[in-house]
Amino acid sequence: MLDRKERSPDTWKQVAINEAAMAVVGVNFPDLGNIEFVTIAPRAGRELGYVRMKMNAITFNEGMFTRQSLLNRITVQLAPRAADELWHGEDQLSTIWAETADSARSAARTLVLGGFSEKHHGVSNFWVADRINNIDLEALRILSFCYERAKEILQQNRKLMDAVVDGLIRKKSLSKQEFLHLVKLHGSIKPMSPSIIDLRIAKRAKFDEEMMKKNQKKIPVGSNSS
Repeated sequence: MLDRKERSPDTWKQVAINEAAMAVVGVNFPDLGNIEFVTIAPRAGRELGYVRMKMNAITFNEGMFTRQSLLNRITVQLAPRAADELWHGEDQLSTIWAETADSARSAARTLVLGGFSEKHHGVSNFWVADRINNIDLEALRILSFCYERAKEILQQNRKLMDAVVDGLIRKKSLSKQEFLHLVKLHGSIKPMSPSIIDLRIAKRAKFDEEMMKKNQKKIPVGSNSS
């Protein structure tokens, strides 16, 4: 049910930036890029707009998220905060993104507790007194990484952000086709720098390669008997 309450032009723009940021960052990730629609039209019981991302049903319903997928979700949740800083500056930040930022903090801590972070990968004994602070520090590191990642995507897609925000202010909602058309015209969907998971995998592969070379050197060369 639509809420017909009036909003000032500044409020419409602020909400548009908030929702556009999530859509623009989300479309960069294969697992979140299926944007069904973006709206800033207020509905009963909900002050802000809404971005609908259609995910794989099995992945979503069964909670079968990969580590990279979790990092992508945190990045999308931090996108409104990053956009607020980029568009308005640190001195003019609002609390419009508080809900999604809180979800990102919770997700980052869950990622660490699940043993999915780089520092504590595969470790299960977290509930040790001297490790609890380390959990929070690792979650903060993940949040900082994802936040910078969101800012990078938004900066690369400044023209797309402006186009989506303008479209939302004029029409209040963008369909999937309308949004993807803007992505095609103005988007800069480029490969991002390696994530912490990519770096860890590459480091492990390099280590395995070096160990294999060392083991080969230790194998004695057999002599041929005549």
